[in-house]
Amino acid sequence: AAAYRAGAELVDERTGVIHDYSRRRGVEHSEIVAGAGIDIGRAELWNQAEAAERRKDSRVAREHLLALPHELDSEQRLALAREYAQELVERYGVAVDLAIHAPDSGGDQRNHHAHLLATTRCLNQDGLGEKSAIELSDRKRGEMGLSRGADEVKLLRERWEQMVNTALERAQVNERIDARSLADQGLEQVPQIHVGPMGTDQIRRGTPENSERATLNLEIQAANAQLRGLREQLAAERAKTAPEPLQEPQEDVQAREPTLRELRERRDASGAAVHRIDAEIRTVVDEREALSPLKFWQRHKLQQQIDQLVDHRHTAYRHYEKCAQRFQWAEDAPRREQAAGMAALHELAAELGPEEPQPQPQPEQQQRPTNAPTRPSEPSPRPSSGWDAPNR
Repeated sequence: AAAYRAGAELVDERTGVIHDYSRRRGVEHSEIVAGAGIDIGRAELWNQAEAAERRKDSRVAREHLLALPHELDSEQRLALAREYAQELVERYGVAVDLAIHAPDSGGDQRNHHAHLLATTRCLNQDGLGEKSAIELSDRKRGEMGLSRGADEVKLLRERWEQMVNTALERAQVNERIDARSLADQGLEQVPQIHVGPMGTDQIRRGTPENSERATLNLEIQAANAQLRGLREQLAAERAKTAPEPLQEPQEDVQAREPTLRELRERRDASGAAVHRIDAEIRTVVDEREALSPLKFWQRHKLQQQIDQLVDHRHTAYRHYEKCAQRFQWAEDAPRREQAAGMAALHELAAELGPEEPQPQPQPEQQQRPTNAPTRPSEPSPRPSSGWDAPNR
């Protein structure tokens, strides 16, 4: 692995096998990063690492794969990779074999990256010693007062984020990276996997089905494209179903009061808006229930659309109530005036003498038109994700 990544020739002293990758193309730079005062070559380092292990399944190196920003030039990318390698040396006391690779000729030309092979044992003037802290089990780390290994890896990712963003800011580049997972960032997207050179080669040959990782990654890309399409479709549907804002007309202070007919029309229009939203809710609920339970993502997105429509209905119903109350107040104005006149007449009769005038018969109340619009029902509390009916 060290010979391939560095594009060098190494001899395994245990077996005598020569690993010659000196003709490998694409290696822009390689070097050994070690602690202060330690000068060691690549062949000596990795032969010592192999000799230090006794178990046949021992790990002799931990690889860190870094995606280098293509917005930086070659010198800036090298300085960034060295900074991270030095961080590993100082934090764990290990040695790091650093190799920077250029993008493949037939691949994405932004794919500048670095391979860092860190020894699993600490390196000092006497050679390799004990296992570094990051290689210890969680139990041993706990006994030493250290956090779990997973937390250590997360910390390294955060340090890399800080280094990259600092380098981008120093280079006056606006782009930034985020070490958090897609879920922690709030992105509704399935994370892709690392395909590797074999899978990438099969994709370029047009036979991704020959690589399990390439096939899986293409399926993830297709799923993400479908999710983007669903989001765009839902956004378009929400824009269509969103009720138009029902605002009171901006009238001049000295303008006339609206007539009873105008108030009735406003009430009817706001009530019709509520009924339209009810119909939209029923349509989306039927669409959700028609989906298979296995299509949980599509059902979840439709439930979000239902919740959005419920919010619109609450707003529209509040406006309807306001219009209905204003119309009712204006319609009852003659009866209020008549009642006030009758009360004043009784008071006058009481002041004039004991004989009270006969009360005037009350006029029959006007019958409401039979073709009046149906009053919308009051909105019920917000439904849960299992709400199966729009009767609100």
